[in-house]
Amino acid sequence: MLSALQEKLYAQDRCGALVVLQALDAAGKDGVIKHVMSGVNPQGCDVHAFKSPSNEELNHDYLWRTQKCIPERGKIGIFNRSYYEEVLVVRVPPHLAKSGEVA
Repeated sequence: MLSALQEKLYAQDRCGALVVLQALDAAGKDGVIKHVMSGVNPQGCDVHAFKSPSNEELNHDYLWRTQKCIPERGKIGIFNRSYYEEVLVVRVPPHLAKSGEVA
């Protein structure tokens, strides 16, 4: 079923699809991606996991690194964790993060 929808998405070439998975650590996000997306063509699907930002990413707006991962027309993109976490990870001052005051 999902593979047929992917073929239609690719053939129409008008828009892409974005799936955003957000859950706590060890909640099974990777397993969900592996199970649900097992029936699609991997050439038309990209998975992006967002970890702590690099120095280059910190020099840009907090949505910069997610915007370059948005799927192109006809493709499916999966974000393993939401970019909304970026608001906390990027904007917490280093001295608070190191002191343990922010969880």
